[in-house]
Amino acid sequence: MANRRQPDGVTRRDVLQRLWGAAAAAPFAGLPAPPEFSGDDLSTFLGLEPGTPAAPAEQTVAPSAPAPAPAPWQPPYPYEPLVPENPVVLPMLMYHRATGSSVFEAQLVGMLTAGYQPLSLHNALRGLLGETELPAMPIVLTFDDGWAVQYEAVFPVLKQYKIPATFFVMPGFHEKQEGYMDWDQIADIADFGMEVESHTLNHADLPRLARRDWGAVLAEVVLSKQVLEERLQQPVRYFDYPLGREDEEIQQLVRDAGYDAAVIIGPGVHQSADTPFALRRIRVEAWDPWWRVEHKLDWYGAGPSHFAAQAQENAQPTPTPSGEQAAEGD
Repeated sequence: MANRRQPDGVTRRDVLQRLWGAAAAAPFAGLPAPPEFSGDDLSTFLGLEPGTPAAPAEQTVAPSAPAPAPAPWQPPYPYEPLVPENPVVLPMLMYHRATGSSVFEAQLVGMLTAGYQPLSLHNALRGLLGETELPAMPIVLTFDDGWAVQYEAVFPVLKQYKIPATFFVMPGFHEKQEGYMDWDQIADIADFGMEVESHTLNHADLPRLARRDWGAVLAEVVLSKQVLEERLQQPVRYFDYPLGREDEEIQQLVRDAGYDAAVIIGPGVHQSADTPFALRRIRVEAWDPWWRVEHKLDWYGAGPSHFAAQAQENAQPTPTPSGEQAAEGD
């Protein structure tokens, strides 16, 4: 599977044993310290009224002891993801549920302040395929499953800041289980200009389902697209594999069903025009503080410093051959 690559000779058991051994041998160093906030900023971040004093943090280290150095964010994998051929640094974030709007807004403001420019998945793919130029620091926001809380807590913030995003939904799933967006809410985000794309009908594990009922797999992939297009009266071009489960057979089915591209769980930020049906994403949460999201982007090679270095490299003039060298070349 595209998102289950392991180094040669390394089994899942080896990885788990390595992780357990490292965890047992190393003392816990704590999480990275968040940036400092003023009183009003902190109140806003916590969802309080401006000027409301926040409760003082509990003292966990003796005053005489030196404060432990913050540990950088570490991925849940003991190795870096393989970089595809002809890579383009194009980070895509994968969200699920949310809490209050103020926490997500603080994250979004941090993202914009750092210089990231959110794109729709469609425009990001145009840049990946060379049809248009990507901005200096592109980023794509995607939301999985169609949770109702995304409409209640996330959508208002996206509207306020006019930020494009992609919502992968399961059409009609709200009729089977509570907590999901109904048709009016889905239509509302689509009418505003957000991308509404397919995440199957029932959040099915497609490779597993294919082993016993290929017709059901066809329905999950094909009918979900048709139902969304009929209800929303707009094309559905992108697909999201539930649980990130896919293989070559499922990818080919998605391609044959008329989708233009598909996203996986990842990990990684390096995309390739050669693999549009396995676009990588980084999992984050809408309640994460911005510094945590930035740590993840930085680790995978899409932090502000990486983009700055890339811009500086691209700005360097191409050396011009001297007259003697030019003559030799002629």
